[in-house]
Amino acid sequence: MAFNISQIKVNADDEIVSAEWSYTHANGESLGGTHVFATPPGDVAYGTVTKATVIGWLSDQIANTTAEVDAALVAKKAAKDAEAACS
Repeated sequence: MAFNISQIKVNADDEIVSAEWSYTHANGESLGGTHVFATPPGDVAYGTVTKATVIGWLSDQIANTTAEVDAALVAKKAAKDAEAACS
């Protein structure tokens, strides 16, 4: 399981306001989207923000735990495998 940040958006005050993210399970299934941070998530100068920092902010704000996301991706893979077996 791993988060990836592909893009961030910054406002005129150099505050990170959103991130394009994806999450990939060990089975290869993934999901992602755009997360708009509830508030500028941290008092860190834009030029010093790392991917790990943004992933931490994202993890703090998304509604689901990584365990719940993993379970959904396992179920998604099982459904795809079952559909493929019926074809």
